[in-house]
Amino acid sequence: MVQHFPGVDDYLVYRAGGTTELHHGGPAISDSDFYQYAVSCHAAGLFKATSFPAVVSQAGTLKTVPCKQVIYSTMFKDSGPAEGVNKAVQGAKNALSFLQGGVNWVRWCPMLYELSVNAGVLPATKVCRIHSLSEAPEEIADYIRGCYDKGGVALKRDYSRPVSTGRATHVINVTEYYFATTKVHKDFQGNTVLSIDPEEYEELWSQVTQHKED
Repeated sequence: MVQHFPGVDDYLVYRAGGTTELHHGGPAISDSDFYQYAVSCHAAGLFKATSFPAVVSQAGTLKTVPCKQVIYSTMFKDSGPAEGVNKAVQGAKNALSFLQGGVNWVRWCPMLYELSVNAGVLPATKVCRIHSLSEAPEEIADYIRGCYDKGGVALKRDYSRPVSTGRATHVINVTEYYFATTKVHKDFQGNTVLSIDPEEYEELWSQVTQHKED
């Protein structure tokens, strides 16, 4: 089982045999077995997100704030034995089951392995950790293609942001892509935002179609 605390990007890993490990997030963990386990559980819908009250110290006083946690475990399957961290669930693509309300926009950040999807009449955004667009749900692939081919919004931006790896923090350069049918998100407005050129789009789309050809 893997327990993730998004606010501090910490991962508690519970392994078979009773051992427990604490890891801090960041790009460096993307190849770890527990991270792959969490990604696979998320893709298969085998996770639960909850909040609990946490006591923190602010300016010399104690304050109770809500703390979010996401638990990933194959034990959330309806049947069958739970698998260990080293046997991640494979294949399922239903992590974005809220898409019935219609997609509003999609953001893809390859450097951070983050696919963000905003959907629904009452907009809600969910973030999936995937290695490439070949792992994106088919509905999202179709949406990206439709935005580009039918004259929708297809933009990119380059920016710098700090990331933490262990106890160190450093700045990385990030490229992020944005697709929408109408309204442009505030992050993709301004002189630093560019349209995605045809060559770059074809490279992105080749990732989307990769799994269909395999």
